[in-house]
Amino acid sequence: MRVKIAFLLLCAAMLTASPVVAAVTPEQFAFGLPLQVSGGQAFYELELPLAVYQGCQRDDLGDLRVFNSSGKVVPHALRRPDNKRVRQDVAVSVLPFFPLQAERSGDDLSIHVERTKEGTIVNVRAGQSAVGQDANRGSGYLLDASHLKQRIDWLELLWTDEAEAFLSEVVVETSHDLVSWQPLTTATVGWLRYQDFRLDQNRISLPRPNSRYLRLRSKDGRFAGTLAKVTMLTRESSIVAQPKLKRLTRRATRLSENKYRIDLGGALPVSSVSVKLQDKNSLATVRLSSARNEKDPGVHRWQGLAYNISLDGRTVENPAISVTTRRHRFWDLQVEKSETPLAVVPQLEFMWQPDRLVFLAQGSGPYFVAYGSTTLAPTTFHVDSLLRLSGPDGQKSFKPDVAVPGKPYELGGRENLSDRTPIPWREYSLWGVLALGVILIGWMSFSLQHKMRGDGKGNGDTE
Repeated sequence: MRVKIAFLLLCAAMLTASPVVAAVTPEQFAFGLPLQVSGGQAFYELELPLAVYQGCQRDDLGDLRVFNSSGKVVPHALRRPDNKRVRQDVAVSVLPFFPLQAERSGDDLSIHVERTKEGTIVNVRAGQSAVGQDANRGSGYLLDASHLKQRIDWLELLWTDEAEAFLSEVVVETSHDLVSWQPLTTATVGWLRYQDFRLDQNRISLPRPNSRYLRLRSKDGRFAGTLAKVTMLTRESSIVAQPKLKRLTRRATRLSENKYRIDLGGALPVSSVSVKLQDKNSLATVRLSSARNEKDPGVHRWQGLAYNISLDGRTVENPAISVTTRRHRFWDLQVEKSETPLAVVPQLEFMWQPDRLVFLAQGSGPYFVAYGSTTLAPTTFHVDSLLRLSGPDGQKSFKPDVAVPGKPYELGGRENLSDRTPIPWREYSLWGVLALGVILIGWMSFSLQHKMRGDGKGNGDTE
């Protein structure tokens, strides 16, 4: 009987000591973000500002909650923006081209052209004033677009293998009759080689000329490159279904002679990076990596040529780099090869799309976002399933209304950001109760066995 009583006492103690999920309170978060809503809608949505990323301690934003005016947590979900791009159809065509020679007297081009009835050029001959000049001194090219029905968005130039490295500013002109020429645009073209890398500046963006002929002419009278091929590209559709990228520029911190670090202050979902060298006329082979924290070795993100070249008052820089989106806070830039050390630390521009926070308007407002805690795990209840239900009037889903964020403020204090491990009192109490129960059962068993031995001896004496 005593064993049964001890067992029941142990079960009761275990139930009493079982962990209970404590209610999350706003004071457990370092910062708050007020929200302004109107219209009495069921769901609201906002684009997370940079301050939330820089205040959250988890890269998955798990230390974030939405509260109502009573201090109760309301369900929420984080959504990535729709990054799907509408298909872009690009028609490609190779354009016939003809080298031109400059006259002695100036920059005008003297040419004799033979055309078919349809206007297609079949022959181009230099004028008499060009005879006797250096045949290699080309001043430009004539492009025949008379057979095209599409408008031109870009010209893509391909140089011959024997062409020497160069950078040159060219003027693109357009004409209907090969007599009257109108300037269309200017562009910097050319190519450079640095160690194992080659830089091609070979695309010219055009404002969609509706002309039959194009002329490429060098501003300095000498077209340094030798063309091997000219390709025309036409973009038939350019609709993009995604929000505008946010931009964040940070100056790197020098860790060593050739290594730099950038702290974004938070785990931003970066999708592209632009490495900007601050030294004029500089080239360097660089490697880019990122990590969640300063102690991680880092993940390789990109390796290539970064450059900053001045040409006729214009600056030519390397384009932005597309990277796989990862929520990393720290980025490292390693200069692997460079003719001279960089005198000025580089700058990096990060492009990213913020998450969208959707929450259910339970209770009464005003509502606010609380974020920044080292002790909280992500919530297990989200509003995704509710959003997928049929909305009013037979709609396939609810469409959240817009919530306008206010100015961030300090909520529970910055001590919630300290890297401390809370003492698990509930876990300790549970193990203590279990140990006490084992001792109690052992004592009861020992007592019962001792009593049974005593009763046995007593029966023997009676006999």
